[in-house]
Parts: sequence; C-alpha cells; structure tokens
Amino acid sequence: LIDLKAFGLWQYATLPDTIAPNENVLATSLAAIESTSDFQLLSTFIDGRACRWGGNFWFPMVVGQGTTPIVNEGVMGYAIIKNTNPSKAAEYLKVLHNTADYFLGNNPLNTTWVTGLGEKNPVGIFHLDSWYSSSGGVRRGIVPYGPWRREYYSPYGSWRNDWPALTTYPDYNLFPGHERWFDQQTAPLGCEFTIDQTNLFSAFLYGALACENELVSGVVDNNSKKMNFNLYPNPTGNLTYLSGDIDSISEIRIINSNGVTVKFSRNKIERNLFLGNLASGIYLVQIKTKSNEFVSKTVVKQ
Repeated sequence: LIDLKAFGLWQYATLPDTIAPNENVLATSLAAIESTSDFQLLSTFIDGRACRWGGNFWFPMVVGQGTTPIVNEGVMGYAIIKNTNPSKAAEYLKVLHNTADYFLGNNPLNTTWVTGLGEKNPVGIFHLDSWYSSSGGVRRGIVPYGPWRREYYSPYGSWRNDWPALTTYPDYNLFPGHERWFDQQTAPLGCEFTIDQTNLFSAFLYGALACENELVSGVVDNNSKKMNFNLYPNPTGNLTYLSGDIDSISEIRIINSNGVTVKFSRNKIERNLFLGNLASGIYLVQIKTKSNEFVSKTVVKQ
C-alpha cells in the first residue's frame, strides 16, 4: 500500500534552510512528488468519481480502499508548491478537502470511517482490546479495512467478509461496492485495521488539514503578528477557541467542504466560535483582517 522509499524523498524535499541539498537531487525529488500529486489529485478520472475524491485509481477495493484517504503524495505535493504555485496548490487543496469529506461521512453509507467520530461510525471492529476492555466500548480512532471486493476463498463462516450474504436483501451481489460493509467484528477482511494501511493515511490527511495555515485569498505576511491565529481544541465538538489578535480581524467566515459559508461575523468578533449546529466534518475558518489580509485555518467538527 505504501512505498517506504517515498518518505526519504519527502524528507529530502523539505530539508530545513540550514541544510544545503544537492540541487539536481532536489529538483528530481520535487518533480517526482508533483507528478505523482497530479495523478492522485488532478487526473481527469477525478470527475468520474463520487464526490471527486482523490487517490490511486488503479488500487482495487481491498485493505481500506473504501475507508481510507490514500493521498499522502498529494498532501506532500500541496506542501511543496503552495508558495511557488498557489493556483495549482488551490486545486490540490480542493481535492484534498473533497477526499477528507468523502471518508468522513459524504459516502454511500454516510459513515465517518473513524471509530468514535461523528454520528455514524464503525462499531464492529476486529480488535480484541476493545472486545475485552473494561470500558465496554470500541477504541476511538480506528479506521477499518471496510468494504471489500467480492471474492470467495473458504466455506461460509463468521470469519468470511461476505457471511451476511446468506441473509441480505436485496442479494449481496447487487450491493454497490462501497455499501458492502457490515459491523461484523469477527471478519478480519473488512473489520480489521493496520497502522500503515489505514490509520497512517487517515492521520496524514486529516492532521494536515486540521493544523495547516491555509492561504485562501489575499496575501499572508508570515512575519506579521496579526497573522498568528490558532484554533483549539481541534478537533472539537460544539466550541472552538480563536487565539491571536482578534482586534485586527474585520470578518470571519466558516465555510463547509462544498464552499458554502455556513457562519459569518463582521466587526463584532468573538473568540469562541460555536459549531454546535453544524454537521460533523472539516470546515475552513477564513479570517479577514482590517488591513485586508486573509488567512484560513481548518477545524474538524466531531
């Protein structure tokens, strides 16, 4: 699922200024990352996918393809071009948001593919620590393999991913691929998880979107104290707190993944941003200062 050599490439492409890289190696690394990002995030196949979520279009429906945002290269691509090619970076960012949106609830089962997150999330997880925990609940933060392609490799039993096919209506084989999921905790294929095949990718994308200071429009002066805004807690439930010089702010917009402004404040700016009436998902908090500068933060509403 993941080529570990890519981590070395990413590290080389993001060396600190105190280390002088080999210019040829650096140029090759940057070009490779951007090329892969183009395929994952800007391929013409995007328009043929539900909700235009990104990823490897040739990866079969196994080990997390239906639950996991496999766009690490796209995240790194955004990181390396956001300052040098902002228009293309904005296209990357749009697909990254769409991808997160798909796997956090905007999918055929309306399931947030992270245990304990959102109104509907996986419960039947193949995780013995959860089964026998004194807390009596599933551990939070697990991303299961999820929907699986149809394949038959043994007699029917509770260990088979398609065991529910004996009783489903309509016929199990008529179910669309990303709807073939059952909270069947004894079936490893769909309900198991691994750190490197599901959780790593999910943490990579959701973490990047939650903590990155995103440029939406205008100019950000990274040396300006007015631009030092943060949101916490993040992820959050009903309330998140805005730190920084709020007296410098003229407007705040909260924008959902479809680009729709769901909250707007002008002049009277408060530190506490109430999110209780919003659905679970990722939102963009766009801040406009009195000097007409723009900066945005992403916040995850649980």
